[in-house]
Amino acid sequence: MPRKRLFLAAAAVLAAVCVASLAPAEGLLPESDGLRPLTIIGRDNRFPVEDAQAAPYADIAFMDVVCSCGCGWECTGTLVGPDIILTSAHSLVCQEHSSPAESVIAYFGFNNYYDNLYRFGGTWTAYVGNLFTEKTYSFEADWGLVLLDDRPGDTIGFLPLDRDAVVSGQDGPFIIAGFSDKVLYTDSGPLVTMDDEHFRYTMDQDAGASGGPILDTEGQVVGVIIGHMEDDDGTQSNVGLTLTPDLLEVYDALSRHAEVPERFAKLTPPAD
Repeated sequence: MPRKRLFLAAAAVLAAVCVASLAPAEGLLPESDGLRPLTIIGRDNRFPVEDAQAAPYADIAFMDVVCSCGCGWECTGTLVGPDIILTSAHSLVCQEHSSPAESVIAYFGFNNYYDNLYRFGGTWTAYVGNLFTEKTYSFEADWGLVLLDDRPGDTIGFLPLDRDAVVSGQDGPFIIAGFSDKVLYTDSGPLVTMDDEHFRYTMDQDAGASGGPILDTEGQVVGVIIGHMEDDDGTQSNVGLTLTPDLLEVYDALSRHAEVPERFAKLTPPAD
């Protein structure tokens, strides 16, 4: 069963140091000629999580990913079903080489490699919204879902998706969480709706947080951390992806262990 946990106390503490809110974005997303690093905006307002095995952090995965081109990185994901991880597409595809992941290892309740609640290193199948065939980064459809051949959620629980989330103007506070240098950090603040598929915010995140969750105060997932942007006037903000209809369609199919429509890109590890 999903864990629906109250975040009100944590949100209040984090909101006390929240950076200033942003004005709503105008126009479409900017063109991007490459992945921009996730960014600390002004003062670093992140809080390191003292114990990643405490609720709700145990359901947030520290991930080691290696792609077929040989590139590899550390990133973040969220257990959103007994056997489903939600992350970003660029956590599973090398946008520089358009190469898919070959190896995905996920640690839940990760304090370090020797102190974690659950290590997944088995067989998996993933679906992504963007294969980055142009070998450049795009904010569009930057979601990934990984179906595991094991069910860690039966042991540690999982975080539910807020399928009916409506974010407008300066609603919040919301909470983001992501790993950086093997430490799980959180920050809290408002979200601003950019369009039907994207949020912008000034909550702080850094390299490794890609794929981490954006949570409401009840611990439900409303989006995914994906990147950073800068307006023409120099205003900086970080960017998250909403729970798009395509993402939810694939999630529903995986939850039922049903066939996923062929129009969605499928990734599998190489056969031994």
